Amino acid sequence: MGPKHKDGDVVFAFSGKWVSWAHTIVAYSAFIGALITGISLHYHKIVQNEYYGYPQEWFPSVSATIGDRYPERSVFQLFIAITSGPRFALVFLWYILTARPNSVLPKFVAGTGLFRTITCGGWTYITSTDDHGWHDIFMISYLVATLPWTLGCLALSPRNARAVKYRKYLAGLFFGTLVPLIYFFIQHKVHKVPGAYTTYAFFEWALILFDVGFDAVTALDFEGFELVVRDVKGVSKGSKAILSDALLEKEKDRSVSRTFSGDFSWNDAIDAAADVYNGFVFWSMLTSLGLTIWYFPLWHMGISGYEVLVMSTVSPFLLQIRPLRSFVLRNLRMTHLLALSGLLAYLIKSPVYRLFTVGFAVWMSCLAWAATWYAERLQPVGLEGRISAWSIGLIASSIAKFAFWTSNPIWPIVHADNGGWNKLGLAVAVLAVLRSTRETRKGTGFLAPSSSKGSGVPAAFGLAGLLFGMHSLLSDSSTMILWVWEGYPVRGPLSAPHGAYTIFAMGAGLLIGLFYEEFARSWTLYGIGTVAAAVLTFYSNWFGYYGALTLAAYLMAIAPTFIASAVRHSPGTTFGLAFLIYNILVLAHVWVVAYAFVPGGPLMREHTDWVMTAMMLSIGAGVFSATATASRSKPRHHTSGGGRKQRSYYIYVLVVLQLLSASIAYLRFPTYDYKPYHPDEKVLTAGIWTVHFSLDNDMWSSERRMRDVIKELEIDVIGLLESDLQRIIMGNRDTTQFLAEDLGMYVDYGPGPNKHTWGAALLSKFPILNSTHHLLPSPVGELAPAIHATLDVHGELVDVIVFHSGQEEDPEDRRQQSEYLAKLMGDIPRPAFLLSYLVTKPLEGNYNTYVGEKSGMRDIDPSDWDRWCEYILFKGLKRVGYARVSRSTITDTEIQVGKFVVGQPENSDERISEDQVPEAHRFPAMFKGEGVRGHQYHVFNDPRMAEQASPAPAVEPKDYDNYDYPTTKASPQGGHPGHTTPEEDAKVQELRALLEQEGYTERLDTHTMLRFLRARKFNVELSKQMFIDCEKWRKEFKVDDLVRNFVYVEKPKVFEYYPQYYHKTDKDGRPVYIEALGNIDLTAMYKITTAERMLSNLVVEYEKLADPRLPACSRKSGQLLETCCTIMDLKGVGLSKFSSVYSYVKQASAISQNYYPERLGKLYIINAPWGFSSVWSMVKGFLDPVTVEKIHVLGATYQTELLGQVPKENLPKEYGGECECDGGCMLSDMGPWQEPEWARPPKWAPEEEQKHAPTTIENAPTEIVADPLATPAVESAIEEEKATNGAAAQTAPAPAPATA
Repeated sequence: MGPKHKDGDVVFAFSGKWVSWAHTIVAYSAFIGALITGISLHYHKIVQNEYYGYPQEWFPSVSATIGDRYPERSVFQLFIAITSGPRFALVFLWYILTARPNSVLPKFVAGTGLFRTITCGGWTYITSTDDHGWHDIFMISYLVATLPWTLGCLALSPRNARAVKYRKYLAGLFFGTLVPLIYFFIQHKVHKVPGAYTTYAFFEWALILFDVGFDAVTALDFEGFELVVRDVKGVSKGSKAILSDALLEKEKDRSVSRTFSGDFSWNDAIDAAADVYNGFVFWSMLTSLGLTIWYFPLWHMGISGYEVLVMSTVSPFLLQIRPLRSFVLRNLRMTHLLALSGLLAYLIKSPVYRLFTVGFAVWMSCLAWAATWYAERLQPVGLEGRISAWSIGLIASSIAKFAFWTSNPIWPIVHADNGGWNKLGLAVAVLAVLRSTRETRKGTGFLAPSSSKGSGVPAAFGLAGLLFGMHSLLSDSSTMILWVWEGYPVRGPLSAPHGAYTIFAMGAGLLIGLFYEEFARSWTLYGIGTVAAAVLTFYSNWFGYYGALTLAAYLMAIAPTFIASAVRHSPGTTFGLAFLIYNILVLAHVWVVAYAFVPGGPLMREHTDWVMTAMMLSIGAGVFSATATASRSKPRHHTSGGGRKQRSYYIYVLVVLQLLSASIAYLRFPTYDYKPYHPDEKVLTAGIWTVHFSLDNDMWSSERRMRDVIKELEIDVIGLLESDLQRIIMGNRDTTQFLAEDLGMYVDYGPGPNKHTWGAALLSKFPILNSTHHLLPSPVGELAPAIHATLDVHGELVDVIVFHSGQEEDPEDRRQQSEYLAKLMGDIPRPAFLLSYLVTKPLEGNYNTYVGEKSGMRDIDPSDWDRWCEYILFKGLKRVGYARVSRSTITDTEIQVGKFVVGQPENSDERISEDQVPEAHRFPAMFKGEGVRGHQYHVFNDPRMAEQASPAPAVEPKDYDNYDYPTTKASPQGGHPGHTTPEEDAKVQELRALLEQEGYTERLDTHTMLRFLRARKFNVELSKQMFIDCEKWRKEFKVDDLVRNFVYVEKPKVFEYYPQYYHKTDKDGRPVYIEALGNIDLTAMYKITTAERMLSNLVVEYEKLADPRLPACSRKSGQLLETCCTIMDLKGVGLSKFSSVYSYVKQASAISQNYYPERLGKLYIINAPWGFSSVWSMVKGFLDPVTVEKIHVLGATYQTELLGQVPKENLPKEYGGECECDGGCMLSDMGPWQEPEWARPPKWAPEEEQKHAPTTIENAPTEIVADPLATPAVESAIEEEKATNGAAAQTAPAPAPATA
């Protein structure tokens, strides 16, 4: 019997079976909810797999349903989180039910149950996209633990016949389902059977049903349990203090506990909300000042004079005048109301008067808040409340910008038509001021009188550093995210949803400052903040962002103690001087990027690090002042209940804002389901636009107007210049966020605001696979940013460069930039286009560097002479149209738009009428004539359309295509002989003509041309270069002489270590090439041969593959065969062995890829060592899908799949076949090329020798017969060469002579 004090009244009791039912219902809800959501929103996407989609596959798998699509994943994770509670309770109750003295099994089963629960959470919340390795570890661990859990539960089942029966049924169904599940998975993955994955999905869902159902049976066992909550001390009856009161009494010295005691008051909560809204208005006005000032130097292209209004913030200096200070303190309500004048500025059309109105509002706002803090100096409770309101106001401002895509809805640059909520914002602001200034709130506590010993200058410096840090880094949640942004693939945070992380860090930092004042003002925390600032400044991606989050928390933490320290000094000295120093830091913050337009600019050029250092040193002065002041003063204690409760209401407001931030992050989570405008026609519409920092000619925010015209022009890819708005003077904005989300586009912001450029951004409806940021040479003038990205355009890789050159005043900068960019473009091996701001006249000066042989780029319209800034260049694409669209009043620069078709050859510069091109190739008619909203086609009034085909003059195929074997490939593969389109035929002729112009006359047959074109995605220029490089190499390597005269007499001995041989054919008739790397011994091999001779043999075998092997196989199979089937045996290959042969493998691979393209049909890698498959799974994602489809990585049980491709009578016995050639298969060289019916003399043999050359070669069991073309002199030369090169360079054998 338990102790008597345990007795008490039952507060709550329920049957244990409800734990099981709760677990079952919520778990099923997780999966079924995700399934319903996925089918409703993304049905066709979640039934799609790597091979088939709807209608072949029509039901989604579990993994596709709960994977990476939102909101399905969110629904699933929400319910799984809820399931965890009942799940842990279920495992605990099962242990209580089955535990027996001296029995280990119940403990083991319970431990297994806990392990399954934790690993379930692992694979649920870490998807394969997040971290493929850990996802698989958790998933496999969960499945492995299922077996002991199931069997253990069966073994421990109580004597409940119904429960035992259901457990056996469900366990049998679970494990029985695994067999068909695995079978249909193999049918899908290996044999690619349509519909197999749908059947597999049904069995996968069945596993879930049976797994959850098995645990649901515990409801029958738990009926005997009753879970009871007893009140053993009577605290639930109201006769004693409730638990929270007891804890607070016990721990009354803990400020966190004191804060949340007492009753809730709606009046106090509304007061706190009103205060916070006033703080929000302050930050809204302050952040709009720099933005409205910036408009004027932007249009003057230099200092305009209006910049003096930056000094609107120094109004607190007036508080140094005693009579004026008294007047302001007695009229705080009026001062705050006058500060609201800035919210009326949106009604003023004139930019000048609007700026003056904002300047006045900021003047009054800074004065009002400085006076408010000073007025509360004797009331710690009131002072903390005002500081909290001001700080949380910044968080509210950042959340408003997070919700409105970095624009503040009450700024004076917005109105109802472009996203403004000005009227509502003003009405709430008036009510908030009236509410929060209706009386001076009283509090208790001791504080020294107004003046404090010591200078207020350190406090002013500290406050200045704090103000600058909060404004420059925290006034928008995406600012520091863009500081650490480095392009694609994404390796760091995204503005949405990770902006919520910044907001959370700000809130956490403020709580630290409120609850742990001493720690907040400590030098220890200052050191942490300083390190965080350095990490943010010098590092990128996630690591840099961790520094950003730490710095955000630190800045918010020091706000309460810094302001509390400042009010102990003269307000004019502290607040006035603080805002003056803040202004100096703001100007320095501008000077680092605007150095080309301001006096003394070169001194500050690109020195953000100096600005960050000055900020942290200023904050250090504030830490010194705060610690000194605290040591001279009595601590602030919240002795009254009202004072303790006041803090709680501000925290409640903060919590509501944090929840709002999380909701916004969820709503803004990117969908990544973006679609181009004309996918069926493979049209790519690209544009370039200098957007003038998203302020239109009348100082209104222009992103919505930009959105409309970009959408109406059906632009798929657009480069935006002058797009970096993440600075104080530009409002810490990012227009690309709104455009990308509204238009459904991927976005690369370009070099971040700490890279000191005016910005270059890329938006694309096509996936951005990779992007790199460049800062081009700028010895004198402004930095020139560029983005080089690779896009997946309709299934083909196309590169784009967005580039912003500097101004014409610095010709040397422009020259160096043109050289840099020309090389960058020239090195691109695929189709590409440039969206740029070049500052040059057509056909003059640097234009000829950008356009020409070095870059390989063409001008979209060389006849358009009326250009200076914007240009579109391209290569490897078919240009179909070009248009220039007027800007209206959005900016000072037009939009240039080009239309291209991917996968087709370049055409000439000739123009045709618009009615001669397909509808999808035309530009929208709405911009013709007067156009819409001030946008129309201008300069040449209508779009210019390019002619549709320009096949180069071609030599008749009969001059080259002298084939004596079948010339059509049996399977209909695009781009292959017999299955080409008219456009592809035109490219063959164009390539051949270009090569003839270069003087080439050999190997220009259609089959060879197509192979080189396929290798370069039918880009004629790239194919031409590849062919020329190949011919140069053939000449240097003396390939034609080598294939006629080379004799590899040492082959039998080399093959003892490194077999490489052709042997018969596969089921498709292709030559089978076998290579075994397991016995490689370099030391022994180089006593027999040399690396150079091994390379020579590789080349000769390639030549013999092309002729006579492939022609003979084509004759025998009755269809054109151009590739071989390769078997690469890795048995016995280890890392150390591979590293020793790497050098030679690299050389051989280069020969394969560069000079013998398109020779790989299938590649079977057998006896792949442990881990190879995992590496391959990661690597194949970066390869061409066509190449990946050819490669099969198999382990030691490869025979079944290999025999599915190679007949057993053709496969050597050692690999599971039945072939045993006399003398060994590796030296037999058996195949159609040795059979008189199909063999023909190779065309590379001299004509007189072809007449007498034998068609077969008979080999003795232990030696290879010399080539009939060999002579004693040749063999003597071989022996001499071997003697000379006994010690060869340590290089290694080549891989299979086949390329993708």
